[in-house]
Amino acid sequence: MLIVDDGSDDKTECIVKSFGDARIRYIRQDHKGLAAGRNLAVTSAAGKYIVCVDSDDFIAVDYLRNIFEYAENNPGFDYYYPAKLTLVDGQGGLIGGDWEYNDFPDSRILPAVLFANGFSPIPIVGSLITKAMFERIGLYEDCGIFEDFVFLCKNALKMKFNRFQSNPAYFYRRLPQSASQKSEIRDKTISNMLNQMIAMYPPEVICPQLVNISDPSTVKMQYYKYVSDIFYRHAAGFHFVKFGQYFRRFGDFYKGKFLAAQNRLCVEPRSLAGRV
Repeated sequence: MLIVDDGSDDKTECIVKSFGDARIRYIRQDHKGLAAGRNLAVTSAAGKYIVCVDSDDFIAVDYLRNIFEYAENNPGFDYYYPAKLTLVDGQGGLIGGDWEYNDFPDSRILPAVLFANGFSPIPIVGSLITKAMFERIGLYEDCGIFEDFVFLCKNALKMKFNRFQSNPAYFYRRLPQSASQKSEIRDKTISNMLNQMIAMYPPEVICPQLVNISDPSTVKMQYYKYVSDIFYRHAAGFHFVKFGQYFRRFGDFYKGKFLAAQNRLCVEPRSLAGRV
């Protein structure tokens, strides 16, 4: 067990050392944030697999054994993730709900899902990830929060995923002060990442329905319309967005490109007819 202490000011170090167990490794760093803490754990780990458990969450006593045995019996994947996370309150009591995750046996569809939804459909917490995957594609980007979303957006096509039924459970503690509640940082980070995806991936990866259109000019026009519509949907409050201006600026930008492409598509046939 690796415990990364990201500059805490409580009694974490005393509590950890009180166990006196050589299997527990305590690593302290000055406060750098979640991504830096996870990267330090990944680079310090000596094992084949890594499972992240956030400091306010907890797992059933046989969770690790079950996910390890599942991975060993289903080799060939980089990322084994639970089908659900069980939600609990500050005292660890069930609050009557789960976060459920879809199956992605083909990672080629994942960039389109990430772009359309603006949130990660695959959890990092509770997932068993091979250390070899990090050695192959790199570590988490230090982007403040939502480093898991950014990591998936940039590397989705480089990973092979396998969803397992999460019994016993990973218990995710929902607290108002958790990172997922930092709305403005969240909205700014996600909107910027979605815009980066447009430069990273071919249009048909972001918008798979484009494969049914043969005319390149129509493809360009429909693509810009699609991406502007997605940004505007987020700006209107999709999936808990509260600072829509970060999405709206990109919506306006790509709407301009759509209108320009639409205008060219309308003008070019008339120009050709006039020359004839």
